[in-house]
Amino acid sequence: MMKSLLAGVAAIAMVASAAAQTMDGTASTNQTEEEIWFECSVTKLAHEKDPVYKVLVSILDNGNEAESIFGKVLHVTQSGKVINRADQYDAFRNNHGAQGGNIWTGQHRKNKNLYLTGTFGVFGNTLYYKEWRPSTKPANQQTPIMESICHQTKV
Repeated sequence: MMKSLLAGVAAIAMVASAAAQTMDGTASTNQTEEEIWFECSVTKLAHEKDPVYKVLVSILDNGNEAESIFGKVLHVTQSGKVINRADQYDAFRNNHGAQGGNIWTGQHRKNKNLYLTGTFGVFGNTLYYKEWRPSTKPANQQTPIMESICHQTKV
């Protein structure tokens, strides 16, 4: 277990040391952007064989909150595997939403009928990151597939 945990931490460190990139994997073109990292503890999760226990989120910030975007979203499983959402989904929306949070939506690279949305923001004085499958149901009836509570960190 300890060996898996150390392997996961090493993989995160390698990913974190790379140049700031957007969710689609391209390098950021804005030289004034700062990559700010958050560590999120999973509080609710759909059933998985190798459950995610934390999520690392980077936000690219150029000093204008309304223009901040997701840099990376990395899921870390109990076995130490690191999953980069940009490797699984082609993000076609990555922006700061009208209601104050950051939001991304992407189409699965292998199953083109599968979409995922992630949001990061503050609700009731709590910093959170959530993911859910977009649906035709009203938003209040959607069930997130993952919820987490976050804090700023240095990766």
